[in-house]
Amino acid sequence: AMVLGLTPTDPDVMKNKPRKGFNMIKDIRNLILFTAILAAILDVTLYIVTWSVLIPEWSDPSSPFFDPRLIDGATIFGKYYTAKEYKIALAQTIVFCSVVFFELLFVFSCTSEHRPFWEFRNKHLFWATGLSLALQLLVLYTPLSIAFHTVPLDRWYYWLAVFLGSSLWALPADELRKYFRRKKLAHDPIWQQRLTEHHRKS
Repeated sequence: AMVLGLTPTDPDVMKNKPRKGFNMIKDIRNLILFTAILAAILDVTLYIVTWSVLIPEWSDPSSPFFDPRLIDGATIFGKYYTAKEYKIALAQTIVFCSVVFFELLFVFSCTSEHRPFWEFRNKHLFWATGLSLALQLLVLYTPLSIAFHTVPLDRWYYWLAVFLGSSLWALPADELRKYFRRKKLAHDPIWQQRLTEHHRKS
């Protein structure tokens, strides 16, 4: 949030039509609602699928993805988890990581209401995102995991569940929203002029 707050404004911002304060609040409200609803649906779905489908699969000794800790329990950083406690902690950790990565990816979409994220050039945001990722890994792979009630995700298919659950949908979903917004603005002469000037600069 601090990095985005210090990001220079769009160079074409003064070419926008004046907007009433209420309309600006309405636009922000719609974006917040869109993000919140999307994240809630994806994360709840991920938890249900993880608990009812994936964990039973990972608990099956005949499965190639079998994890014996889901049956025998495990001791992690000196704390003992029963099989049930480990299952709960694993499901919560997968959803927790998915929420964090969803937000870290979605922040790139928040840099503009209509331009695609790949046109963003603020290198400080990449550093901030990298720092957030490092802190997330500390929460997973150090004794801090005890305080945060997480467990290490040390199987590749655990991470696959994280990213396929919701993280990978953050950018595509919002870029789709921006695409339809650009189509809506395509008939606006001021928008067309701005777009032409932008292509000339790039």
